[in-house]
Order: sequence, then structure tokens, then C-alpha cells
Amino acid sequence: MPGSVAPLDLAGVTIPYQFRCPISLELMRNPVTVCTVQTYDRSSIESWVATGNTTCPVTRVPLTDFTLIPNYTLRCLIQEWCVAHRALGVERTNRPWKPWRCCPSCCCRKPRVWRWRHDRSAYDD
Repeated sequence: MPGSVAPLDLAGVTIPYQFRCPISLELMRNPVTVCTVQTYDRSSIESWVATGNTTCPVTRVPLTDFTLIPNYTLRCLIQEWCVAHRALGVERTNRPWKPWRCCPSCCCRKPRVWRWRHDRSAYDD
């Protein structure tokens, strides 16, 4: 699969293979990682498991844990790629998660580093 990038149905835009789901070969909208450290689109891997498959589609290793871990980094990269190719007809992926906040009462949306600094300042005398 690496190296093979088929054209998208939109004005000849090609999707990088890293952004394609290994099951559906389509642009991942909600990438999740399974216990074998492979990433799939959530709907594709859920369908794979729902049909009775118990192995990883890429490695064929048995799935010992069916927890799906969101791959936020890949999702952000895909969104950036979609925005960069918007003029060519690529639509931005949906953001199915809520923005992270440093504390329940704060609306600053700062990175995790700010949370540590924010929490730490509460304990400083």
C-alpha cells in the first residue's frame, strides 16, 4: 500500500496513503488506533469487528483488546491537509470531539502544558 496513492474523485487530488484507512482505502474522518498499533477509520474497524473478525486487518494478529484509541495527531494532520486543499474541492473533516479545556471553569483551551502550570500555581504560596 505505501507508495500507491490513487486519485481522489475530486479534480485529480490525491490523498496521501498515510491518510487512507487500510480497510476502506478512503480518507479517514475519525482515525483510531487498535492494540496492534495500527490506525483505521472508526467506522471501518467497528464494521470489521462487528462482522465477527477478531484479527487486525493489516497484521492479522489477534486483537486482544477491542479498545479504540482516538489518534488526535493524525486527525489534526488530515484536517490541515483538507484545509490546504479546500480550493480543489476537498471538504474538511468533522471534529467529533469537544475541545480540551484546562479546567472546568476555564475557557482558555490551552495545551496540556498550561494545565500543569495552571494547577501548580494553585499550590504555590
